[in-house]
Amino acid sequence: MRMGRASRRSGGLARVGHRQSRARVQRDKQRAAKVRQQQRGQSNPKLPRLPVATLSILDGSTVYVANEGANTVSVIATASNMVTAVIPVGIAPLGVAVTPDGITVYVTNSFQDNTVSVIATASNTVTAVIPVGITPFGVAVTPDGSTVYVGNVTANTVSVIDTTSNTVTATIPVGADPWGVAVTPDGSTVYVANDGDGTVSVIATASNTVTATIPVGIAPLGVAVTPDGSTVYVANEGANTVSVIAMASNTVTATIPGFSEPIAFGVFIGPPPVLATPPSGTACNGCSTAPSRAR
Repeated sequence: MRMGRASRRSGGLARVGHRQSRARVQRDKQRAAKVRQQQRGQSNPKLPRLPVATLSILDGSTVYVANEGANTVSVIATASNMVTAVIPVGIAPLGVAVTPDGITVYVTNSFQDNTVSVIATASNTVTAVIPVGITPFGVAVTPDGSTVYVGNVTANTVSVIDTTSNTVTATIPVGADPWGVAVTPDGSTVYVANDGDGTVSVIATASNTVTATIPVGIAPLGVAVTPDGSTVYVANEGANTVSVIAMASNTVTATIPGFSEPIAFGVFIGPPPVLATPPSGTACNGCSTAPSRAR
């Protein structure tokens, strides 16, 4: 018996969806294979495996590195380029963010852990562990240091953490597989790259609700905002492109080709911001509590 047009169409859509699912599974397998290859190739077992995120604080004197395979964070003194401390955290740490005053570091622990470790930079010890959603990855702090936003990849949510109490105060549904998270310099908006559905969710921090969803390229991972707060750049791993978003309209104004699986979370270089009230005994270059300036 011959299928009707509707049946053929639905069958065709099913096959397309199946091909897309297979492509996604293949991409995930390739990522896992790269991880295993790096793990097997680690020649010195005493060294942390798979460093995946770094962040400098204060005047650039210190760098924090998340070691996914070792469940630690390494602390590097930039003056000597030596590791000065290794901090045990949760399982598979991936994302790292620092408060603008340089006092606290937030680290996302993914996979089986689903927590955020809070590190005091004065002692380089973990002072709190915060449960969040499933598979936390991207993490960003607002310019005033009051709030942390965490993208939970498997939960399709963003956790909102109050830095005073170090507790989750809100959970925001976003797109599929949120990875990259970036806050605008004025702290009013958060942009979240959703790997699973090729979109960017726009969150208003005043209400902690999604106010817009922007279609970008396939498998967006990295996201960054320019220092003047006018433009957002999104790295689309699956499309090998970078989408350029105008913040005034929240629309894509350009698509830049020519990349190979771009995934990085970018940080723009701009004039050194100025702390409204610098911590005693510190020189701040690149951190800010002023709402009009950001890292």
